[in-house]
Amino acid sequence: MHGSQGARIAYDTSRYALESRCPNSTGNREYSSSCAIEMPPGPGEKRGRMAAVAQFRDRATSARFWFVSVHLTPEAGASRDKLRTRQVKHVVQELEKRNTAKLPIVLVGDLNTWRGRSSGKNPHNYLARRGFVDSFVAKNKTKAQFSTYNQWRTRMRGT
Repeated sequence: MHGSQGARIAYDTSRYALESRCPNSTGNREYSSSCAIEMPPGPGEKRGRMAAVAQFRDRATSARFWFVSVHLTPEAGASRDKLRTRQVKHVVQELEKRNTAKLPIVLVGDLNTWRGRSSGKNPHNYLARRGFVDSFVAKNKTKAQFSTYNQWRTRMRGT
């Protein structure tokens, strides 16, 4: 598991090999810049939230890819939407600098963004313009009736 400040990457080591140099210990530092990208801070934050980032290799296919886990600043409103847009732009731009091999990027997390709402759609639209695909609108879906928000329930209704 890698990450910081709530953005984590948990993965199956029997299926994926970590290709990034992410240290297991950061000494007296809170995070490793090789495995995290600091985003622009939100109101009241001294430091920005962290996006956990790592490169992996699929052990079965040898395919390599980048994986990013983010938690953009929550709360509704135009100013927060602008902040979330700056945050996601920063993460993508920093990752593109690292991604010299032009590998696929999987970006997941709590984006606090909605494609169908006037307030909250800008981060989503930025990602779509950059070629990211919203899994919610994918042609093939599995159990799409379930939201990613479970209100901390251990079991979703209808399962």
